Amino acid sequence: MKYALKERIGNPLLFCGRKQQMELLLNWVNMIPKEMAKSRALLGRHQCGKTAMMQRLFNLLWNQNGQVIPFYFEVLDQDQWLLDFAGAYYRTFISQYLSFKTRRVLDAENHRWDFVELIDMAKQIDDKNVLKDMKSFQRYFEAEQVQQAMSWAFGAPAAYAGRENVFFLVMIDEIQFMTKSIFYDKEHKVPARRLPGAYHGLVESKVAPMLVSGSYVGWMIQMMHELFKGGRLKQTPIFSFPNDV
Repeated sequence: MKYALKERIGNPLLFCGRKQQMELLLNWVNMIPKEMAKSRALLGRHQCGKTAMMQRLFNLLWNQNGQVIPFYFEVLDQDQWLLDFAGAYYRTFISQYLSFKTRRVLDAENHRWDFVELIDMAKQIDDKNVLKDMKSFQRYFEAEQVQQAMSWAFGAPAAYAGRENVFFLVMIDEIQFMTKSIFYDKEHKVPARRLPGAYHGLVESKVAPMLVSGSYVGWMIQMMHELFKGGRLKQTPIFSFPNDV
């Protein structure tokens, strides 16, 4: 198997003891092309294996090269302007989408490609839809139209799914940091505490369902209760020491 996304666990053989949980996720992913998969949240303490599972799921779907295209994004616990966050999110999505289409392995540490390289890749496969989409996003980004850039980036997987007649699995690792580390202004004075609520409608998508994770269980549950009302995210607990080796 090719590891298109370098897994943080290190040697892939170190991934063990998650058979039952991975089978659950793979069975869930198989429901996506039937438009029957409900978005999920992986809840568990730090270093209990959530990231490893999401990254392995990315690589499995990338290698299957089937109807479901994986997208993995990690929210860092560091202060960021929302526009920069939207730019990183969008370029990561386009990088992984073109990686999937061209079978080109991603750079180390999931390093996203810049627009110059992404445009060149899209031109090589004559993907006019991607070229047009990037041009639109760049227009919002360069004009510092923060809300438009954010909405365009967050909505990209569902938009591409409808346009290309494919499906996406949107994986956001440590989503709770969005409530703490993203700011509406360059000076980092106005926190975007309700930013995950931007996914309020997207989380119900049947063509691009979400798999999110959080290491602070109480924080995650409170966020889900406040910003994803109505049980839109099905809770899936992840334990530190699985017994299904």
